[in-house]
Amino acid sequence: MSRRNLAMRATAARGRMNGGLEQICTLVTDPALAKCIEALGDNSDNPSEEQLLEVTPALVEEFGLAATRLMLASSVAGEAAAAEVLTRVLKHDETLALPPAERVEVEVLPARTADEETKAKRKAAKEKKQAEARKAREQQLKARHR
Repeated sequence: MSRRNLAMRATAARGRMNGGLEQICTLVTDPALAKCIEALGDNSDNPSEEQLLEVTPALVEEFGLAATRLMLASSVAGEAAAAEVLTRVLKHDETLALPPAERVEVEVLPARTADEETKAKRKAAKEKKQAEARKAREQQLKARHR
């Protein structure tokens, strides 16, 4: 395994928001982005949706669907001039559309309740602590008045 791949895996495993994950994205998508720019030619700065859809099948074939999607999404995140077109493709194209995120059910924990025995123990402990604090204050007052 190359040193670059090992470094990418180590950075991804740490998952820190220090720019490392963004660099991984750049490394993974740079070849696809270069081919895309080359294929779009003069239209690479702001391609139409049709122009983009014309060049993406070759990118998917060469780099895979995931890398092509990642390349398009990272261009949106990088605030490309074509961000609007890229977003529309990532949302609505039959092949390139990102799959919907799984809906995760949130489990609400029940309110904490204590049984009568626990409540009685807590009350006794509180009263004991208050009595000890009262006794300590009385002793301090007596010590001051000697």
